[in-house]
Amino acid sequence: MTINTPYHVAVWGPGDVGSVCIRGAIRRPELEVVGAYVYGEHKDGVDIGTLVGKDPVGVAATGNLAQFLAVDCDVVIYTALDFPGGPAEQDFLTLIKAGKNVITSLPYSYLPARSEDFKQAL
Repeated sequence: MTINTPYHVAVWGPGDVGSVCIRGAIRRPELEVVGAYVYGEHKDGVDIGTLVGKDPVGVAATGNLAQFLAVDCDVVIYTALDFPGGPAEQDFLTLIKAGKNVITSLPYSYLPARSEDFKQAL
């Protein structure tokens, strides 16, 4: 199968897991990393390739939520940490409300463990 147009992916939280996702995606011609949302000021504005120890890819990471949400992508890979009282549920809802397709390794398919607000919003 030949892919004419690469699938555009963005990564929310390029720490340990997100960096692995980015490194894997930049090796694949059918994928193009078009954005990354970062938390640390030292990562803001850094080329995504450089951020994960690879050659620059020409795309800067951003810590600006509005800038990240404006990125035209086919999917956001959400890799930020999830912990009780943390922002993951709200982040997820922000992405969905912005019209983004989201995939994550977090256990969102197990809805009984999620808040009522989150379940109602889906």
